[in-house]
Amino acid sequence: MPDLLLESDAAHASSAPSDAHLESRIHAVAKALEHVDSAASELVRLATTTVEGATSAADTAEQIAMSFEFVADATDGLTASAAEVGAQVAESSRIAHEAVQEVDRTNAAISGLGEITSEIAKIVKLISQIARQTNLLALNATIEAARAGEAGRGFAVVAAEVKRLAQESATATERIGAQNEAIQRVSSECVTAITGIGETIRRMQTISSTVERSAADQAQSTRDIGSNVRTAATGSKHVSDEIASVARSVDETGANTKRVQAAVRDLGAAVDALRASAHTEPSWGAAHHGERAPEASTSR
Repeated sequence: MPDLLLESDAAHASSAPSDAHLESRIHAVAKALEHVDSAASELVRLATTTVEGATSAADTAEQIAMSFEFVADATDGLTASAAEVGAQVAESSRIAHEAVQEVDRTNAAISGLGEITSEIAKIVKLISQIARQTNLLALNATIEAARAGEAGRGFAVVAAEVKRLAQESATATERIGAQNEAIQRVSSECVTAITGIGETIRRMQTISSTVERSAADQAQSTRDIGSNVRTAATGSKHVSDEIASVARSVDETGANTKRVQAAVRDLGAAVDALRASAHTEPSWGAAHHGERAPEASTSR
């Protein structure tokens, strides 16, 4: 009997370190589960924040893409307007070129008219000289007819008529000369005016050509801007889609993390239950001692 009791006490004493070791392991597992649960909570929080940020970024990218599309549409309208302006300027340049040609032709015609009036002036001058000479001849004939007396009376009448016609011719040539000078003066003024008009139209043509080139460059630049803006819109849409995909992935990660967290908490509850069971139930040594006592009694 004393030997059996000594064996039972020894077994109970040896089970005490095992119970302490088990308690230490349970405590370590509980601490690790707490750390995992804390990390999972932080991961869920970060996932939620990331999803919110990604959603906001996706919405912003979508708005940017829509803005780019709007700008691209406006750029298309601007390109069409620039092309129309270029066409109108090109038409204006063409008309100005035709106007310059018309001015040159008109100027040439008026210059020809000036040359004609110069020739007319020469002819009028010649006629005037002939009229003066004729008048002198008529005067001489009249004097000679007066010397001839009755024999020269008829000749005197003819000489007087020639003198009258010479005077009328002189008067007519003077009038023609005056009119011709007026024509020459007006022609010169017309040439000066038309030359000024031609220079103005040439300057307008130069300006129109410059504007036409500028409009063409602007249209090309606008087309390039539209193309780049559409590329940026496509890129923004792609970024928006990628951000939305990331948000979905992060959201799914958060959901999985919540499930892991739930599993960790379930495991923590199981560890707590195991710890409570270890505190409330008899130790393995005590239970073994209780089982051996009746055997000792029986053998006795």
